[in-house]
Amino acid sequence: MNTLRQKSFLATLALKGKPLIIHRSYNNDTLSVSEHNDTALIFYFRCEGDFYNIYIRSEGNHFGKTLDINDQYIIANSAKATGFTILNTDGKTLTLDSLSSNNENIYLQTRNGKRLFLEVDWSREGYFPLRISHPLNPTIDHQMILSLNILERNTPYLGFPDEI
Repeated sequence: MNTLRQKSFLATLALKGKPLIIHRSYNNDTLSVSEHNDTALIFYFRCEGDFYNIYIRSEGNHFGKTLDINDQYIIANSAKATGFTILNTDGKTLTLDSLSSNNENIYLQTRNGKRLFLEVDWSREGYFPLRISHPLNPTIDHQMILSLNILERNTPYLGFPDEI
């Protein structure tokens, strides 16, 4: 049986070849898709059993913050984290054990079953925020398949570098 560290990993996320980044939007630092040549964030997927807390591991203002939900948007937060499950394109829950390749197409879903979707707001100048399932149209998010690119497996939590 694998330990939590052995199921934790570093990765980048993209949507149709465009990196996921943190961008100031709606008075929050919001997880967004960038149409610009921004460098993709590195995320630490910390296994917590059958879900992951996702931390930002890229150097800069957001280092160590977690992905959380605020008013339907996915934000960088230093106070708390939202747990996410990783789903394959057939809807099956995945952990690092079941990811045979370092490049997978996935969905991210909150622990309470809401998937992410893209909000197209043309006034945001090339930055498109991600939200959880639209309350009026819960099927709108089914088209948002993310590209997961695993950079490192068996990655320790920063506070416990000697973790087994």
